[in-house]
Amino acid sequence: SIFLSLLNKKETQFVGLSNYAFLFTRDTFWMVVRQSVLFTLTAVFFKALIGFIMAHLIDVLPAKRQRLWRGLALVPWVMPPALSTLGWWWLFEPSYSLTALFDVSVPWLSDTFWARFSVILVNIWYGSPFFLIMYLAALKSVPADLYEAAAMDGASAWQQLIHITIPMLRNIIAITVLFSTIVTFANFDIVRV
Repeated sequence: SIFLSLLNKKETQFVGLSNYAFLFTRDTFWMVVRQSVLFTLTAVFFKALIGFIMAHLIDVLPAKRQRLWRGLALVPWVMPPALSTLGWWWLFEPSYSLTALFDVSVPWLSDTFWARFSVILVNIWYGSPFFLIMYLAALKSVPADLYEAAAMDGASAWQQLIHITIPMLRNIIAITVLFSTIVTFANFDIVRV
């Protein structure tokens, strides 16, 4: 790929870094970079946040109900991205969708802001279960003794979260955020569909 990027369009002549010089002077390139960074940072942040909240909500349920909710929460993640995106596209279609159902006029796919919002929303819906399952597995590895000791010392639920849960999940949070950032930055399926 690097070698081909140093050739002309016909791939017959070596042009060096002139392709890169041309690319870096284009406003379109920098607009795409800004949009990609905005998309990635927003989507990864909300996927991580929603996955974290859902993992905590499922973790406190009895074991039998945990299996049910884990299975239901994984449905968006196991669906092919093109299929789930097509389903959302139908929901955003003005003639027979959320807009018609609730009698609101939102240009989901025709306005720049709402189109960006829609793509980010679909990516969050698709990617949150990955964070959920990773965080839920990590929560199972946190010793219950730590929470009991903190409760005896008078720590509130918020203090337990800040001083026990997050430090114990720090590595898994870093790995999932890094992995999701890479995958989300390279994600074009949702936009294409």
